[in-house]
Amino acid sequence: MTFAEDQDAVGEFGSGGEDEAFADLHQQPGPLPPESERIATRHAALTATPAHRYPRAAAAASTLAGYISTPQYLWGLHRVLDGITTD
Repeated sequence: MTFAEDQDAVGEFGSGGEDEAFADLHQQPGPLPPESERIATRHAALTATPAHRYPRAAAAASTLAGYISTPQYLWGLHRVLDGITTD
């Protein structure tokens, strides 16, 4: 995939992260749905990526759907804590 193709993907899907890309998936005020439901909703949206145009994005749909989840947060937290304890 060329840089231009990557830029096309950013233009098509937006560049504002989860808030922009999935803003229309949760429009109701109040508490968020359960995390598993939010991940499933993101996964459904990401699997709609046209694989013939964006093969890398389509291949990463399952991984991307789990971003902003508790396991991903804990993984990052542990990396930070590992860095603090090694100094």
